[in-house]
Parts: sequence; C-alpha cells; structure tokens
Amino acid sequence: IISKYAKFLRNSFLQTKDFETSLDDELVLVREYLDIEQLRNSDVLKYTIDCQDNLKQIKMPKTLILNFVQNAIKHGTRRQSVNPQISIDCSKGKQHAILTVSDNGPGFTKQSKTPENIQQGNHIISKMLKLYQELRGVKVSVYIEPAPDDSPETFTRVIVTIPT
Repeated sequence: IISKYAKFLRNSFLQTKDFETSLDDELVLVREYLDIEQLRNSDVLKYTIDCQDNLKQIKMPKTLILNFVQNAIKHGTRRQSVNPQISIDCSKGKQHAILTVSDNGPGFTKQSKTPENIQQGNHIISKMLKLYQELRGVKVSVYIEPAPDDSPETFTRVIVTIPT
C-alpha cells in the first residue's frame, strides 16, 4: 500500500505545474487512487474505467474526475455494505466528450436534501469550472443525477461534458 500511495503522490505532485491535464493523465491518477482504496478496504471495492482512445488527449481541469470519485467513495460506496462499485465511462457525443462517474451507494433522490458538505464541494467545483472557462475559454458542464424517487435502485451519477 505504501508504494501505491507514493506513486499516487508522485503523480499528483508532477501535475501541480498547471491547472489543466489530459483525460489520460487524469485517469492514471484516478486508477492509482482507486487501487489504494481497494487495498485499504480488503479489495471489496470494485471499479471499472472505460474510455475511448480518441478522447484520452482532451484537456480538462485537473482533478475534476478524481474529486467526483473521492466523493463517490466518501458519500456512496463506503456506506454500501454489499458489492460497492464505481464506474467511470468516457464517450464521445456529437460535440462533447461525456464523462460519467457512477456509484451504487445509497445515493439521494430529487426529493431528499443534499447534505451541506456536498453542497460546499459542489460550490468549490463550480468556482473551479468558472475559472477554467475564464482562463481557457472552455465551458465544462457538470450534472449530478440522483436515482429517480420511485426507483428501487440506489445510485448517484455525475455527468461531465467537455467540448471537443
């Protein structure tokens, strides 16, 4: 676990020169983080990352996906006692890359109140995306999709769109 943590930190620090990264580099960091989480939790956590090769070089705000993965673990899968799972999918829309982070944790519904710490995290991400748009001229959008109120499934899905 120590060597994985050291690798994660090394890659994190190597990327501190700029606030922008490629999707490929972001996913390397996310994989390292998820591997550490698996070791911490006796390999109970399962994850998948599916990304089309033609999207790996798109630029994006650094640690954006990592933040949503950390939130999925903290607020989702850590509270899921059976088969906690995280899924990351990167696909190409007509004019956007669509990055989706999903978990099978308890989630929240449209009717439930969003916890204050999640609201604060969302505010920080909104500020980061606004700054990214001002500096790079690229509008990155984020939508957090809760499970439908009448759904027997529980999940939270974060959908990020980046112009290509």
